[in-house]
Amino acid sequence: MIVFFLVAFGIPWATWIALRMKQVTFTRGTPLAFMAGAAFCSVGGVVAATIENGRSGLKDLARRCMLYRVPVAWWLYALFLALGVHAVATVIYGAVHGRVGPIKPMELFRQWWLFYMFLFGLFQGPLAEELGWRGFLLPRLLNQYSPLGASVILGLVWAAWHINVFFSPISTLALFTASAVALSILMTVLFLHTRGSVLLAIVMHWSVMPGKDIARITFPPGQEPPDWLRAVVVITLVVIIVAVTGGKLSMSGSNNPNT
Repeated sequence: MIVFFLVAFGIPWATWIALRMKQVTFTRGTPLAFMAGAAFCSVGGVVAATIENGRSGLKDLARRCMLYRVPVAWWLYALFLALGVHAVATVIYGAVHGRVGPIKPMELFRQWWLFYMFLFGLFQGPLAEELGWRGFLLPRLLNQYSPLGASVILGLVWAAWHINVFFSPISTLALFTASAVALSILMTVLFLHTRGSVLLAIVMHWSVMPGKDIARITFPPGQEPPDWLRAVVVITLVVIIVAVTGGKLSMSGSNNPNT
């Protein structure tokens, strides 16, 4: 665990602090530097798993990164839950302001740049982080805490890992942290029902930004909801899941599919 945190936090934080001291931002042509620093979260997961259990630990992590044989419902959950959250928030915002729609899904085919943005997004966060968060850290937390407790801890750690958010207003920091914890809980639900699939975690992490872009493009511009409303929708969903499952986040008996 110590090795994981040293690698996962040390190198990204050092990279971001160095770039910030030089007043370099992501939009000023250095995406590779930011991505290289962020990737050490997954690198930390691989290194820590290898140190902890040797070759068997590395093989187990690799197996879960390729674990795609899960019920179709969980593929749909990973791919479309984020889109559903964005769509619901958009409908609520539109209804409050007097109009919903018209929805224009064909607009997506005119946005040729979407494919490249979605592909870039896969490398920017999901692949760079998930071998650390759901690949290494979550199974260890589940060995010590309840699924809900482990999810909250991981969500707080996940939010803290994004050091750039600390330079934002307190309202932005609070909203981001709450959203990270809520998403962490939703991803633990997926983890528990897919035998710890890191592949599905990568897919769900990736789906967040495409879901937001798809909702933004298919609905009229004036109906795009503020981020706080999206956060309220996802937190409400989490509260419902926690209540239905009694905090277990799963209807099965096992808290950790890897044990």
